[in-house]
Amino acid sequence: MQPSLTSKLAAAWLALARPRNWLLFLLAYLALHMGMRLLLSDTLQLDDAEQLIQSQQLRLNYGNFQPPFYTWLLWGIWQFTAPSVLVLYLIRYTIIGLAFWLWHRVSLLLFDDPRWQVAAATSWLLIAQLGWKLHQGSTHTTLLTLALVMSLHAIVLILRQGRTRDYLYLGLAVGLGMMAKYSYAGFVVPMLLAGLAAPATRERLLRWPMLWSLLAATLVMLPALISLFAPDSPVGARLQGQTSYRLGGILAGDFSLLWQWLRGTAGFLAPLWLIYLMIFRVARQGAATSSQPAVAAAMPLSPHTGKGPEGEQDVSTTDAPPPLPPVAGDGPEGERGASTADAPTPLPPLAGGGWEGGRSARLLLDRFHLVVLVLVVVVSVFVGVEHLKTRWLHPFLMLVPFWWLLHARTRRRAWPVLQWTTVALLVLVVVARLWQMSATPYVGKKPSRVTWPVMAALRQLPPAVLQAPTLAADGTFLAAHLRLMTGRTVKVVPPESPPVSGMALVRPVPANGEGVDTGPDKGQGGKVVARRGQAVYAVEWSLPRQFGS
Repeated sequence: MQPSLTSKLAAAWLALARPRNWLLFLLAYLALHMGMRLLLSDTLQLDDAEQLIQSQQLRLNYGNFQPPFYTWLLWGIWQFTAPSVLVLYLIRYTIIGLAFWLWHRVSLLLFDDPRWQVAAATSWLLIAQLGWKLHQGSTHTTLLTLALVMSLHAIVLILRQGRTRDYLYLGLAVGLGMMAKYSYAGFVVPMLLAGLAAPATRERLLRWPMLWSLLAATLVMLPALISLFAPDSPVGARLQGQTSYRLGGILAGDFSLLWQWLRGTAGFLAPLWLIYLMIFRVARQGAATSSQPAVAAAMPLSPHTGKGPEGEQDVSTTDAPPPLPPVAGDGPEGERGASTADAPTPLPPLAGGGWEGGRSARLLLDRFHLVVLVLVVVVSVFVGVEHLKTRWLHPFLMLVPFWWLLHARTRRRAWPVLQWTTVALLVLVVVARLWQMSATPYVGKKPSRVTWPVMAALRQLPPAVLQAPTLAADGTFLAAHLRLMTGRTVKVVPPESPPVSGMALVRPVPANGEGVDTGPDKGQGGKVVARRGQAVYAVEWSLPRQFGS
């Protein structure tokens, strides 16, 4: 009898627990999405355009309330190669690949059962902010995602092993997080408070190697701190510009922060929270009794890691997955736990296939999310906000999948539903991206800029424009494409700025509008229009008379 499609999918799902298979899957996933982006569109998104222009020079503060590291990274690369869409996306997808490789490593550390390992490793595919938005032109957020996963990986290693290099790794992750995005502080503060709240984690936190963490973090994040507290741009003023916050909050009858937080949380975690509610239920974690350690000790060792006990207690033995070869962990076998003298008391089996390291992480994540909730409620009592973007919530919510799974038991037919849902979302994202880059220049009233034929329009400009001593454009978006076109430094000028001596000026205009007004005293000018499907893009160009003649 031939195995069913569901059985084949289940076998493929289990195989992803092996690091080699996960690496192959991840490379194929990244190649597919990067290939689609490069083949179907040469037009930048706004964030990429901004970074391409800002990376023309090396500065400490670029005036955008973001740390400078991502821009510095681009600036350094442009010293060796000309700016291009290929290089931009190689950088982005390298960062994404590293983030989700570490996501898999964390999953192996937290869970024993390969089904739960893969459920955790693929959970980011069920979060629109990760499985969809990371492909939409994010820059600093992409780097922040890597820093958050690095931080969790380092924390779990410290809980399990506590080697000096693990503390150093944590310091580098924290430094990178602050150099990626200032909102990373929203992860550090609750995690620090959560770690200090329990004796086991507090003991690891207060060890002397933590000094190495602090030193490494301080050295790496120092430029970001200097930029953040620059006297010419106060933090309060920049926060006001981003969020339009106001004092009063719930005390003044203003529930805006709390409401936007709840709405943003539902949006950030969608559709994961809907899927998990359908297929998982919360496990009851009772206190250990004198009989529970004995039960745990009597259970067979996990065939996957060689360490017991098996985690999932609500699945019958007939439903057990086939044994897999041991997965390489982080460090030699002798380093996979604390010394015998420091070993914690044996614990009862956990619901999610987790072992003792998973239990420690679960308790830490319990406190972390509780601290986040308390802080949000306390702040909302005194403050209201006009804007709270969903993509700002990464530091607070990105660890929810691990936390949820460490508390979960499966419902009936949970694994087939989860596996098919994950595959369906993978395919849906690919189809949606194909439609986004080829179908329409607008989605409702929102521009779908990747369909705009900007580069096709710029290729029609006269050589005299592209060879002018100074090249300028009205707006960052157009200026970035001119830089891609020429490889030169491009100046961004305010709207309606007149061209000056030696400067070629390019502006976007409506496709059906009139061209520039040129006369004997105004030099040369013209208009070019490019079309691709339903999308039309037009620019006008002008040269001063003394240069155009």
